[in-house]
Amino acid sequence: SVAAPSDLSSSRHVTVITTASLPWMTGTAVNPPPRAAHLLRRQLRSPPSSSAGVRLVAPWLEDPRDRRRLYGAPGFSDRCAQEAHLRAWLRDAAGMADAADALEICFYPAYYTPALGSILPSEDILSALDPPHDVCILEEPEHLNWLRPGANARQTLSYSKTFRYVIGIVHTNYVAYAKDLGWTGYFAGPMLAVANRLVVRAHCHKVIKLSAVLQTFFPEEPPGREMVCNVHGVREEFLQGGRSRARLAAATPSATTPSAAPKKDPGDAADADAPAVYFIGKLLWTKGLDLLLDLQEVHHKSVGSYFPIDIYGSGPDEEAIQAAFLGRRPSTDGAGAEAGGQRVPDHEPPPSPSSRSDASR
Repeated sequence: SVAAPSDLSSSRHVTVITTASLPWMTGTAVNPPPRAAHLLRRQLRSPPSSSAGVRLVAPWLEDPRDRRRLYGAPGFSDRCAQEAHLRAWLRDAAGMADAADALEICFYPAYYTPALGSILPSEDILSALDPPHDVCILEEPEHLNWLRPGANARQTLSYSKTFRYVIGIVHTNYVAYAKDLGWTGYFAGPMLAVANRLVVRAHCHKVIKLSAVLQTFFPEEPPGREMVCNVHGVREEFLQGGRSRARLAAATPSATTPSAAPKKDPGDAADADAPAVYFIGKLLWTKGLDLLLDLQEVHHKSVGSYFPIDIYGSGPDEEAIQAAFLGRRPSTDGAGAEAGGQRVPDHEPPPSPSSRSDASR
């Protein structure tokens, strides 16, 4: 049975707090608005309840230079303009017009830190949240609670004691990012892991991790308090991008004409029935592409062949990643360059959500 505090029925009031906001195309900006809209849509389709409602709480960058840096010129003149953009995105891009107008949207003051590539609050969020304090979804609970500037000591400073039920959704492997900081990573990584565990345990009743590679927060707790689940799903826009590429590949002579196809080693023949993986993300080494190269070598040593990879997109590490993948083996003659089993097409792939994304996650 479902305990009363964790029963997310249509009569509950839900507050969704996130660490980024559209139009910055990063995971914690793109995914929370549809999540809030889906929760509200379920309430709108149920019998009316005076206690129901959904509130989205997003950062407002107070410095115009931060807004221009993340959102592009001219940025937003005020919070109302950014709120209008959020509602328009839900209505047009997400196709959720029924919830776009009814969703409650509010902002907390924040600033951008280039060194961390993240947005941090400039005031305590919890102290500024008016009732109701029923259900709270913290998108990146560790990130939201690293700093609590201006927290009122006379108020309850824990989300888990202010709200009846708090769910933390962990998006980002910050510990892995910290470990990549050179020699300082030997200290920063473990210290950040401890800090993350402390704040998450203090503020969340339940934790949902998007990946099993993320750190453990409740190692001694019984199963159920911490789980791995893709609560984001995949937007139709991304699937449409994959279908359009498949149609383009089928119609491109270099992909269908035997004489134009690149030469392959006998061990490189891909199994047509092999499962395919569609990865969407920014081209960053921290996304695990270095591990993917290592897996290629392990796979080749084990079975004598490389598994095929097609990579599209852009990002800060794009040139280094391209050089590494192309440098695995000499390129072969033909319509594309093949390296370590990866065939890099000569044609420019069509624009897609992944190539437009500025996800820092």
